Amino acid sequence: MPKTYTPISTVKIDNSSTTTLDFTSIPQTYTDLVLVCSYGLTAGDLYLRINNDTANYSDTELYGNGTAANSTRLSNRSGYYLSDQGITKPGPATVSTVHFNNYSNTTTYKNVLWRSDDVGVSTEAHIGLWRSTAAITSINCIIINVSGVITPGSQFTLYGIKAA
Repeated sequence: MPKTYTPISTVKIDNSSTTTLDFTSIPQTYTDLVLVCSYGLTAGDLYLRINNDTANYSDTELYGNGTAANSTRLSNRSGYYLSDQGITKPGPATVSTVHFNNYSNTTTYKNVLWRSDDVGVSTEAHIGLWRSTAAITSINCIIINVSGVITPGSQFTLYGIKAA
């Protein structure tokens, strides 16, 4: 049986000064991509951009903390919050799984689905639309809102998925 998830690249954070990470030169040989992130932040929010684009994003979010639930709709954004509940915890305290469907298609906008779980705080589910017909060739993660860092021990792995 063939492997479904093929690791393309893994980034492990070993120092205490990392504020950004990039997956570049993404091969166009898969049908979909999945980015699995296990991370902590000293401050700020982890933000995701596609192809360094600073426009063209929309997002619908459902989130809850065990006692209350809510939803939001964001349009005309400059990227996606992987987790936007303002969580600041050292070590890998948040797990986000991001699906980029049909990422190499150059005739349609790209939908992006992700879920983030902040240990002991909240769970979020998102559906986003990147309003571009360009193939996804890079994924950029940055800290925004304050000057924090991605904590050592955090790990980010990009997988390619081939059609069955």
